[in-house]
Amino acid sequence: MKLPSPGRRALSYTIDLLLPLLLAALFFALGWLFFPPSFPPVATFFLSLLIEPLSFFLLSFASLSLSRGKTLGLALCSLSLKKEDGTPAGTREAFLKSAVDALLPVAVCSGLSLFYLHSERTLSDKLAGTILLRD
Repeated sequence: MKLPSPGRRALSYTIDLLLPLLLAALFFALGWLFFPPSFPPVATFFLSLLIEPLSFFLLSFASLSLSRGKTLGLALCSLSLKKEDGTPAGTREAFLKSAVDALLPVAVCSGLSLFYLHSERTLSDKLAGTILLRD
């Protein structure tokens, strides 16, 4: 089993975050243009903040489930999600990992724990019973 470096894991997560952030920005821009003038811009901003974690969860869960352990970021960084015993991750593991990683503050703290605790598994990996491995 080849474990990835924390830098490679962070790069794959950053790649996976780009599309949901773009979707949230697009929602904000379209809301700014098309919501009625009486709709407060602050409400548009807070609605767009809800779009990011929701779209991250849906994209991550769908890609992890359908590709048997890969998201775009994981594929570009030559990583794959496996169960602790090395078998491919299933729908349950994909759901748990995506749900925890969609909560940005939890994901950031979880990622920082990789650097400070010198662990090969994040909080989402431990809860889902998974590990990321290099291909």
